[in-house]
Amino acid sequence: MNHIIELIQELDNRGFASDDFRDRVTSGLKKIAESNDGLPRNILILFQSPQKS
Repeated sequence: MNHIIELIQELDNRGFASDDFRDRVTSGLKKIAESNDGLPRNILILFQSPQKS
């Protein structure tokens, strides 16, 4: 799971922030959260924050 979370953060840092990207990532994160008793706080904050323009 850690590698996936790191990759998502790296992609976000590189500007991958479109609605489509966020929708697909959150769908995958939901599956990870269900099988791992949640998600790290930093990834939750990332996807609660407003989308970068």
